[in-house]
Amino acid sequence: MKVCIIGGGNLAHACAGEIPNSKIVDRTDILTRKPKLWNGEISVYYNHKFHHKAKLDNVTNDYSILKDAEIIFLAIPVYCRFPYLMELREFISKDALLIVSPSIGGINSFFEDYFPDNRYVCLQRVPYICRTIEYGKSVNTDVKRFVEAYFSSNSDSKTYDTLKALLNMDIIKIDSFYPLILSNSNPILHAAGVYNLIKSQDGCWDEIPYLYDKWNDYTSKIALDMDYELSKIMEKLHIAQYHPLFEYYGVKDEKSLTLKLKSIVSFKQVQAPVIKNNEGKYVLDKNSRYFIEDIPYGTCYIKLFAQKLNIKTPVVDEVIRALQFVMDKTFVDENGVLDIEELKKTVSYLPDYKFEINSK
Repeated sequence: MKVCIIGGGNLAHACAGEIPNSKIVDRTDILTRKPKLWNGEISVYYNHKFHHKAKLDNVTNDYSILKDAEIIFLAIPVYCRFPYLMELREFISKDALLIVSPSIGGINSFFEDYFPDNRYVCLQRVPYICRTIEYGKSVNTDVKRFVEAYFSSNSDSKTYDTLKALLNMDIIKIDSFYPLILSNSNPILHAAGVYNLIKSQDGCWDEIPYLYDKWNDYTSKIALDMDYELSKIMEKLHIAQYHPLFEYYGVKDEKSLTLKLKSIVSFKQVQAPVIKNNEGKYVLDKNSRYFIEDIPYGTCYIKLFAQKLNIKTPVVDEVIRALQFVMDKTFVDENGVLDIEELKKTVSYLPDYKFEINSK
């Protein structure tokens, strides 16, 4: 099959290093804004040790490369995903399978609205924990054992088999799209980690801090409290396939969560979202994806659903308020009210969610 990976970030690099080795793939193309910085092959490292090279057939910024792509893997940031997809729309075949990761921000609703004929798969979490080593040339990748996925209604068993073969890992089907939109991955873990940075330091560092190096039991408590508030939403929506952080990481309390997160080798390389200022110090970067993606398209969605369902979320509110201050935004006020109109000004697409709550 002919696959086109769209993007140029960490996930795109990992996909470029893994997908060409799939038994069902005979052509792998990359659609990126910086094609001249890519090699015709990419070196893949596991735990910083060279593992293999993957051949790339075409690396281009020409949208027409999409016309005969049978599988399109969207590895572009959430904050620019929707307007970019509108640019690409006329080049994407109605027969192409669309795969996207991560799936926060209402991407499933967007597909239903603007790509109604296409089969699509939304991955709940990224299939690889990854970090680009040298742009367009090498990537350090940790391949997960499984990934949870939501399939469009027009998908069939062949779609499932295709995804399983493409990623070469187990696929767990999710019956509801709510666990995609209301993720306890980056919108909680990243938000809690950055919240801890805001609360525990004076605003700058001499060296780039690492997110999970700074992680402590207080951070774990914030993350677990946010996750508990999210679980109340899932409980009201009767979502059985929601996995709390306790369950997902196999821990029992904040101390064991801290130990677990600090023990994950691939997490050790996750840098905090900082930028060097004019004094040579590192300060929080409000233009980082931790802010412009994880908060409005992730954490604020948790608050949006909670507000619509009349569920109180004091910890989620506090975390959003702390991070929105860095962003010069006011999503949530001191009374814990989300300004939906302000959120609409920030995100490029916001579905009008209307809930059908079962009375189980």
